[in-house]
Amino acid sequence: SDSEVDVCMRVFKVSKSMHTIIERREVGETALSIRAGMNCGSVVSGVIGRSKFCFDIWGDAVNVASRMESTGKPRATHVTSAVYHLLKGKADFTPCGLTWIKGKGEMETYLYKECNTDTDISSNSVGIPASITNSG
Repeated sequence: SDSEVDVCMRVFKVSKSMHTIIERREVGETALSIRAGMNCGSVVSGVIGRSKFCFDIWGDAVNVASRMESTGKPRATHVTSAVYHLLKGKADFTPCGLTWIKGKGEMETYLYKECNTDTDISSNSVGIPASITNSG
């Protein structure tokens, strides 16, 4: 069985890959960037639909990951303290301090440093949200 740290690291590597792939793309002359959010915790999953099926996950961990993305910065992965503590020493994070998260209040959050070395995006850039939840 995989440890929580191993699962979290795999999801984190997906986030890093997403940043790399999207930053190599352009729409016309417009550079693309994404914000990613990560949290860990319990989720419920299932297949929904009657004629067109879709797999989905629900739960507080998913909602908080979504809030991490929406309060994050382009070209960065915004993570909760739970993710930070699992990956501390394995990745270089920058503390954000207390961040107001809708439905949760103030939470200690962190940004992945490699992605936030230049978080100001030009006016010629389009941000695409990407929320990631580790359900490990």
